[in-house]
Amino acid sequence: MPDEVPMILTDLPSPSTGPGALEGRPCPGALPERCPGRPGRLGGIQSLGAVAALGLRLTGGPVELSIPNGSFETPATDFVSTRIDRWQEDPAPEGYSEAGGFAWDQLTGIFRNTAPGATDHLANLDGRQALYLFAIPGVGMFQDASSRDWNDPEPAGDFRVHYEPGATYTLGALVQGGGGGMREGVPLELSLYYRDASGTRMPVARTEVVHSKTLFADRQNLVRVAVTTARVQAADPWAGQPVGIGLRSTVGADLAGGYWDVDALTLHRQSPEGPRLDWAWVTGSGPRRLRVEWASQADESYRVEASTDGKAWSPMAGGPIRGTGARVGWTVDPERDGSLWLRVVAQRGS
Repeated sequence: MPDEVPMILTDLPSPSTGPGALEGRPCPGALPERCPGRPGRLGGIQSLGAVAALGLRLTGGPVELSIPNGSFETPATDFVSTRIDRWQEDPAPEGYSEAGGFAWDQLTGIFRNTAPGATDHLANLDGRQALYLFAIPGVGMFQDASSRDWNDPEPAGDFRVHYEPGATYTLGALVQGGGGGMREGVPLELSLYYRDASGTRMPVARTEVVHSKTLFADRQNLVRVAVTTARVQAADPWAGQPVGIGLRSTVGADLAGGYWDVDALTLHRQSPEGPRLDWAWVTGSGPRRLRVEWASQADESYRVEASTDGKAWSPMAGGPIRGTGARVGWTVDPERDGSLWLRVVAQRGS
C-alpha cells in the first residue's frame, strides 16, 4: 500500500462565525479574490459558500506508512498456510512442548476467507486473507528493519520507517477474538518498539486487547483496535531509530486456548505541521468557480475528496492529479457541487 497523506480541512466553525472570520482574524476584504493559507490552526469551512470569506490552513494530517504484507495477502493460499511473508515469528519459550499436537510454527499462519454467506465468513477483511494467532503464552510475530521471514536469509529491508522527533505513531489492526473456544479475559498485545544497541526489542507503546463476548459480539466483523505512542522527543532513546511493530499472545497458562483472527495492520505518523492549501476565485464568462491549489511533489499523486458531513469521504470525479514539483490544483463549481467539505489525500508511490 502506498503512503497516503490526508491534507484535511477540519475543525469546522459554527455558521454564526460569519463571513471573513478565521479564529477572530478577518481575511482581507469581504470577498477577496485570493486568500492564502495562514499559519496556526485551521478555522475550516462550513460550506463552499463560506470558503469565499475564510482564510484556510491545512492541518498536519496523519501519514499512512506502508507495512509490508500488513494485510497478510502473501503468500496466497487456498486454505491455510503457516508461512507468512515479511513477518518473523517469536521463538518458542523455554519449556514449550510440541507433544500436545502443535509444532510451534503452526501456532501462527494465514488463512483464506470463506465465501460470502458462509456462517464463518468475515465480512470486513481487507482482501482475501487474514492472520490466525493461537492464544498460547509467547506466540507472536513482529516486523522491523532487521526482521526476517520464513525464507529470507537476510532482512528484506523494505520496512524503512523511523521515529521522528515531534511525531506520534499509531498502530492499528482489525481483530476478532473468541475462536476455538477462547475464554473471556484472554489478552492479545499490540506494540510499537525499537531495538537497543544489543538488538533487544524495547517497547515504546503497547496495549492489550482482552477478549469478551461484549467486545466481539459480531462474529462476522473484526473490531478495529489501536495503540499510539507519546510524541517522540529528541532525547528519547528511540528517536531516529527504526520502528518495530509486534503482535503477541500475553495469555497465562490458566487461560490458554483458542485463537485470534487479525487483519489490516496500519501505521500512521502524525506530525504537528503539514502542507497548506490555498484558494482563489476563477472568474470568466461563466459562473465564478473556486480553485484550490497546493505545492506538489514529483513523486506523489493527489486525490480530492468531498464529504457532506465531514465524516464519510468519496473521491471527486476526474481521477488523481499527478505531482509535478510545482503547484497543482482542483476547481470546484459551488453552483453545481453544492455545500461540501473538502480534503486532499497525497499518495506516495504506486
